[in-house]
Amino acid sequence: MLGHSYGCNKVIYYYYKKHPNILGIILASAPDMIGSHLLLEPDYKELLAEAKKNIDNNEPQKLLHKMIEDYMYMSSLTYYNWYNENSNLDNLPIISNKEHWKQFETIDVPILTFSGSNEEDYYQHLDLLKDKALNCNNFEYKIIENTGHTYKNKENEIANLIFDWINKNFNL
Repeated sequence: MLGHSYGCNKVIYYYYKKHPNILGIILASAPDMIGSHLLLEPDYKELLAEAKKNIDNNEPQKLLHKMIEDYMYMSSLTYYNWYNENSNLDNLPIISNKEHWKQFETIDVPILTFSGSNEEDYYQHLDLLKDKALNCNNFEYKIIENTGHTYKNKENEIANLIFDWINKNFNL
């Protein structure tokens, strides 16, 4: 199962809740949803309070008063679900480096993770992810040089990395 960016958090949560018959997990640009947002959004507490108020007033679909991260409008419910500190998506707390990563620690299948060398610093702590993958005995990571979050012009390199990892781990 593969996730990119926010999709990584969803993959981890899905595995944690369902523990499905998945042979391996690939995490591309795995984010710290809460930590990165706290760094990027100076109005975090105000927006969280606005979202909670709208939800409490039975207006969960009401859009927040400003764009999030300068590129998207978000409903109150979505914002609250994504960014409250008890969110199920707070499963890669790279910046706060909590002692236990409850969801992530349950993964007991091989993991491949990678990030671009031009991404923000908090995407590049792949060694920390390896340390926190307590039940995973096969964890590989790589920084892809000279690329960012979308891996533009690195499609073949990424495809080969994934293909080689699958062949090595699953004898396909």
